[in-house]
Amino acid sequence: MNRLIFFLLPLLAFVTGCPPVDPVQSQPPLAMPGAGAGDNDSQQFLFALRVKVTSIEVPVGTASGSEEIWSYLDEERTKAFHSATLGRNGMRVGLADAASWPDLARILMKMTGRKLTEEMYTAIPGQPFPIELRSNLPAQTIFTSYSDRTLSGSDYPPGDNLLTLNITLDENDSSRMIVTALPQIRSTQRSTDIVRQDSGFVFAEHPVMYSFSPAMFQFAMKDKDIVVIGPRAESRRPTSIGYHFLLQEKQNMPCETVLVLSVNLVKVPLHNPLPDARH
Repeated sequence: MNRLIFFLLPLLAFVTGCPPVDPVQSQPPLAMPGAGAGDNDSQQFLFALRVKVTSIEVPVGTASGSEEIWSYLDEERTKAFHSATLGRNGMRVGLADAASWPDLARILMKMTGRKLTEEMYTAIPGQPFPIELRSNLPAQTIFTSYSDRTLSGSDYPPGDNLLTLNITLDENDSSRMIVTALPQIRSTQRSTDIVRQDSGFVFAEHPVMYSFSPAMFQFAMKDKDIVVIGPRAESRRPTSIGYHFLLQEKQNMPCETVLVLSVNLVKVPLHNPLPDARH
């Protein structure tokens, strides 16, 4: 354990300045054996992820109604868990390599887009973490489209609209990452439960999470690939998921939000192999 902490300290110093994502980041990064040509089978590494999220605002209909930006992206690499429901729920996802970013940035600027925010997150492989898309929202009514083309509507309490990501590493190729994304609402009001701890029973407060599984999607990416998440034409339906997560009004004028994600893998070698967890 002391050896793990010793190597964790320089890793955290390397990513200093990144805002904390959630308490999950206090857990140690993942230790995995090296993979690929030239790696020693006994060599192990500590892994963490640096996720850069750039939010770009464009006039309504610009991203959802234009194919220009999507022509640079590979949408076939995205797997929606419920067939074509991702599009019917008003969301669109595509991937490209980092070399395509200058062209994508030029197109976004031509759309009169401007960079809203650029945030860096520190994440741990296999531990879900949220990206906050819209915060402090009032109660919302959202209709979800399912794989059988039926619609189901519900009222949701005030809260924050999130895109929760879970990034896992391929054990045979640590540069290959599997990203699973799920839109969620995190309630402002907290629920109280009784939790048993070593010291006894205590009251614990936590938000209520509402998940939109029909809009969950997954893709494989390499280190430094570019992921673009934006609205589809269906997002203009005021009760759609895309509308509530990727559209907003500024001075009564509707705008669309395009998210650009990149993930860098931080790998720190351990000079001595970690002991087998089974012992």
